[in-house]
Amino acid sequence: MDSPKKSPQHSPASADRSTLKVHLPNGGFNVVKYSDCTEIKDIISLITERLSNSERLYKNLYAMRLIHTTTGEIHWLHQDMTMNQVQEKYIKKQSLLEWRFELRVRYLPNSLHDLYEKDRITFFYFFDQVRIDYHNSSIIIDQDIAIQLCCLEIRYFFKELGQHAIDKKSNIEYLEREVGMNKFLPRSVLESIKPKTLRKCIQSHFKKFSSYNEVECMFQFFQILKMYFKYDEERFKVDLGSSWSIPVELLIGPDLGISYSSIQVQSAKIADFSDIQAIQTLVSDCDDHPKATLQLRV
Repeated sequence: MDSPKKSPQHSPASADRSTLKVHLPNGGFNVVKYSDCTEIKDIISLITERLSNSERLYKNLYAMRLIHTTTGEIHWLHQDMTMNQVQEKYIKKQSLLEWRFELRVRYLPNSLHDLYEKDRITFFYFFDQVRIDYHNSSIIIDQDIAIQLCCLEIRYFFKELGQHAIDKKSNIEYLEREVGMNKFLPRSVLESIKPKTLRKCIQSHFKKFSSYNEVECMFQFFQILKMYFKYDEERFKVDLGSSWSIPVELLIGPDLGISYSSIQVQSAKIADFSDIQAIQTLVSDCDDHPKATLQLRV
């Protein structure tokens, strides 16, 4: 594979090349060659260009996530970090094989419809990401809602199915045996409902969405799922304040802006992204009690 575009010029000491497997939401992966000087943003740029060579308005929505395959430890990699810095900070004491690099859509515009109209490659990528995250999650979701989402996915993947096609025994058996219902439903739902009951529920709900096209299936899926699975926000446990501090959960998302929640407050907005004038991170010099302070100027 070619090296990431716009990567810095390599000195003879850093000219050795290594390969990195970067995983995608759909189960595929990209293999990238890199050197110690290669930056994370160069790897992201290379892979997104492989997804599509056309110019995309929202190409900067992607980020790289690092996950330890045993402990589940997660780190988001700053785009200006070099691979040498990643090795020194996260992988120095462990084998690279124990870590999984993932390319994900992390940043979202206010409107998914706008994303679809202006950057369909990223929109479809995000749909796959949300769908797989939902399947792998441990959320408790009503069976009826889960089956509606299941039917939307079946319709999305099998566009040729007519309104009554799923009523045919051969078609539903094909989904069960050849495709696998785990492709459309979380394990918790599959384990809590009998196969015969599941089959009848799918046949009943599928008729509601049988006339939907691919795009309508995706938007309906997003709309239903959002009520139970907050795929468009991130949460961080922090202390709010400096001289005095209150433990809260910081909420970040296109609808929320920068908000927080606590035992007393369900959700309170601190600021919109457009209100932020400056961001500064201060790190404590104490080795025994390291603590970072994030200061926002609003």
